[in-house]
Amino acid sequence: MNFERTEEQRLLAESAGRLARDRFAYLDRIGQFTGNVDAVAEDWDAIAALGICAILIPEVHGGLGGCFHDIAPALEAFGAAAVFEPVTATAVVGAGLIDALGSPAQKDALLPRIAAGDLRIGLATAERHSRYRFDHVDTRHADGRLTGAKTLVFGGATAELFVISARDEDGALSLFLVERGGDGVVVQPYRNIDLSGACDLTLDAAPAQRLGPAGSAVVALEQAADRAIAALAWEAVGAMTALHEITLEHLKTRHAFGKPLGGFQVLQHRIVDMVTATELARSMAMRAADRADSPDPEERARAISATKVQIGRSGRFVGEQAVQLHGAIGITIEHPVGYFHKKLAVIDRLFGDVEHHLARYAAASGY
Repeated sequence: MNFERTEEQRLLAESAGRLARDRFAYLDRIGQFTGNVDAVAEDWDAIAALGICAILIPEVHGGLGGCFHDIAPALEAFGAAAVFEPVTATAVVGAGLIDALGSPAQKDALLPRIAAGDLRIGLATAERHSRYRFDHVDTRHADGRLTGAKTLVFGGATAELFVISARDEDGALSLFLVERGGDGVVVQPYRNIDLSGACDLTLDAAPAQRLGPAGSAVVALEQAADRAIAALAWEAVGAMTALHEITLEHLKTRHAFGKPLGGFQVLQHRIVDMVTATELARSMAMRAADRADSPDPEERARAISATKVQIGRSGRFVGEQAVQLHGAIGITIEHPVGYFHKKLAVIDRLFGDVEHHLARYAAASGY
């Protein structure tokens, strides 16, 4: 594997980092912790203007035809800032499912809009009893309409189109497209603790358009979840990097007993441990990006689940160390340490926590 970024990837990293610093600084977004969950169109337009939404979409549909290593620099930069817009939900998961399963007409109609930043996608697979199982679904499809309820819709707070799993009349699990604002669609948006937007959906005979063949949902969603984890891994690496940089600066400037906190060897060791955990996570994120689209499901499962385990463990360690080294200020709303810690906690649980992926890795390895 080549660990060096191309010139285009370096330029994207610089542009995304500059946008994140200038527009998505933590202190500038504190008000949205208690505000509403409406999208700020200018914020999404600024992200789309960098071409990030188009990276993984084929050129024939208005995209750039890139790979995961191409989008990783932007995801890392956004992870290191208070960017809670649904980039992964739309540009990675939603675009990927439509590209993989959509009819020619669906691709022609939807993918160019995603690439241009004109359409946001939410993934609605979870129900109250689902846990991390894609096949635990009670939502029903009959005569072109869906009836049921979904919760924790990924990217759902501001999504304009939902990809929804439901059972056909013969019990097969399939995917469908439902527009926000359609008949029988009730959306209850909210923010997670890291400000990322989700929602609950209530469907009462809501008009739906089939996405892909009947019965194809589980396999498609497993691959979509693996791609999501590969993207979230890079967001987590960005958050961990921000945490150890903020903490290092704190130890340089905060004094105790007549010298900077950074002068105490035991605290130096803890900073080194934070950097080590972050770099372990980065190496696994690189592997996930390399395997996210592998056609071998067992190889992909091993790589992605191993990454999710390391991201979860590293993220928890780095977050806890940052909070402890800052003391009480680290958990106040005015300080970004608490925000990044919560962001890592949410990423740890999205698409399966550490215990879930340890079991999945074992199953994929034949144990």
